[in-house]
Amino acid sequence: MIKVTRQFQSNEIISRLIPLGDHALLIRFGNTLDLKTNYNAQAFAEICRAKLGAAIEGCASNLVSVIVHYDPKKTPVADLKNQIMLLMSNFNGKERIEPPVQHVIDVKYGGDEGPCLAEVCETLGVQAETFVNNHIREPLHALALGFSPGFLYLGLHDEDMRVSRRDKVQENVPAGSILFAAGQTAITSRPIRTGWHVIGQSNFRNFDPTAEKPIQVNPGELVQFRAVNSL
Repeated sequence: MIKVTRQFQSNEIISRLIPLGDHALLIRFGNTLDLKTNYNAQAFAEICRAKLGAAIEGCASNLVSVIVHYDPKKTPVADLKNQIMLLMSNFNGKERIEPPVQHVIDVKYGGDEGPCLAEVCETLGVQAETFVNNHIREPLHALALGFSPGFLYLGLHDEDMRVSRRDKVQENVPAGSILFAAGQTAITSRPIRTGWHVIGQSNFRNFDPTAEKPIQVNPGELVQFRAVNSL
């Protein structure tokens, strides 16, 4: 269970509320990514959506922050800032009472589907079998969506499972690829170029604009990987 603790003292609020142009405000919950900070952002985004209503155009959490979109012709920024600061001053967090939704995703690790797996294992000093077992050992938290439609950030991995991003960008990485870097795993929903290590492939696509529910996995949910020999 992740408990969200009070984040903002009165002298911190203004410094954490950052304008992004004239149509958005950013609320930062920290400069270092951890599960507590990430879930604080998710919880506060829910509060903003519930409390600000028609005053905003949209709201979403990221890894350590919340972005609030608004139309300055409809909502004066000073009024919106005051409303957000009031929510921030009263934010004591909450506990997850219900267990999060868990998704199971089959992955074929290594080979042509995961061309960077051997390099990752060499960097970590482990055999591929050990790495895969560690990678599927327990569910990962869905941290955020971003970068491209449906792109899913998952984490966080222990220190002994952390590698830096690649020096060279890989082109035409296919949709459904399992990416690994910086203490996180990610899943692509569209072909992309990336500096992450490609360690496997899945049939999972987290974004389908034609579906009734376009996004399958949302921040706050869990993903359990399952190693398979073929997809």
